[in-house]
Amino acid sequence: MQRYIAIFFLIGLLIPGLAKEMDPSRGKILLSGLVIAPSDGNSTGAVQGASVELVGTELKTKTNSDGQFVFTKAPNGEVTVRISKEGYQPVMRTAKIDSSSLNPATFTVELLPVGMSKVGDSLTGRGTLYVAFSTKILDQSKGPKMQRLSDEDIRKRLAVNPDSLEVVTQMDETNPGKRPLMPITLEPNHIMIYPPKAPPRSTFFIQNSPIYKLAFDGSGRYLYTAGEGGEVRIWDESGDREPAGRVLMPGGKAIVSSLNSSDDGRYIYAAVISAQSGISVIDTARNQGVAYLPLDNLNGASPSCVVAGPAGTLLVTVSAPAQNGRLLVVDLQTGMTVHSIPVGAVPTCVSTTPDKRWGYVTNSHSGNVTVIDLETFQPLGLLPVGVSPQQCAVTPDGKRLLVTNLGSDTLSVIDTQAKKVMGMVRVGKEPSGLVVTPDSKICYVANKEAGTISTVDLETLKQIYQTDPMPLASPGNLVLRP
Repeated sequence: MQRYIAIFFLIGLLIPGLAKEMDPSRGKILLSGLVIAPSDGNSTGAVQGASVELVGTELKTKTNSDGQFVFTKAPNGEVTVRISKEGYQPVMRTAKIDSSSLNPATFTVELLPVGMSKVGDSLTGRGTLYVAFSTKILDQSKGPKMQRLSDEDIRKRLAVNPDSLEVVTQMDETNPGKRPLMPITLEPNHIMIYPPKAPPRSTFFIQNSPIYKLAFDGSGRYLYTAGEGGEVRIWDESGDREPAGRVLMPGGKAIVSSLNSSDDGRYIYAAVISAQSGISVIDTARNQGVAYLPLDNLNGASPSCVVAGPAGTLLVTVSAPAQNGRLLVVDLQTGMTVHSIPVGAVPTCVSTTPDKRWGYVTNSHSGNVTVIDLETFQPLGLLPVGVSPQQCAVTPDGKRLLVTNLGSDTLSVIDTQAKKVMGMVRVGKEPSGLVVTPDSKICYVANKEAGTISTVDLETLKQIYQTDPMPLASPGNLVLRP
């Protein structure tokens, strides 16, 4: 924002040129301003060609290539100004015109793209990425395992806000002309709110304890979080991020190992590890737990992931020490396990094609993916991936399966039709969580050890962006706001 203000002050120096460009009749400037929008940091964010009109009059103009506008004609007194452009939400502002004053009325306005909104200082809305960060775990015998910014680098690069320890975005002076530095926070437990079209505008929702799992309801209004304490907390993202409730998990010292929404977004499914491990079902219309489905015949196994399956079922991966894992098919009405499908060692994730025809299970200790026929509920084969595969996701178009490989720092890309690996994309250190955009073009990957988020272009199969590392936190689960 500082650079926007600097540009705004330049308007006074450019007034003669502006008047000539925007009003051939020239004359005394009565009203001027600057129109900006969230940007990727490689530009000023100036909005060219925005329509600026004085409501109730025939006076109107458009912003120039620097996002600036002027009026040399305007009625005295308070006027209402409407700023609009296709693809952006229109904004109304008021200004007081005084033709006898030497100084014109001025203001700066930010246009938000359609679907984007603000919660406090956070840019959010459809397509915004939410990332759960928690305290870095250090190997005390070997010292810090994760690469991080040095204290000197942090002091040089960051201006710390004393309220939240958020960091003011600055240009990277060591790489002039390159992307700006990402904001970071020194708070270890937080949720990063990351607008993909304007990474430098990322903000942080600070938490008192670690957050490991995130999910949204179908409308994108409610954010569900799970960390320590055996509960799912609910936040209303439509206004000022107010608490909207909490759902306690049964079984005493419970751990939520997975949090996912139903296909229609009406329910949240939480996999719970406790004295009576099972699946908690949360109704998003009432934000209340409506069912708890204890898992039968676990034989010491614990659930690691739950997603919606075909025809009123849930798919749940479970594993136990020194045993191969299983994929349980659970009837949502009765809670009974109707199928138990053998998979590899330590399954960590299951994903399905949009038509629920095929299922894929990542086997962390086996280094492969089990392909499941969801009509016959039989395993059909194994797909080799990288070292220690973690999370997986089928793209919304159903064409590709993506798998993060914690031990080889890669993202495997698999053709779901041919059932073959198409390629491997190098990302950050120890990739874990991932999420895919609705258009199936971009995948975001949480790099646990690097403390960064990678953006992968699924058309070129290349990493095109990686955020700056968080000094004291590791990313885990991530979700896109619908």
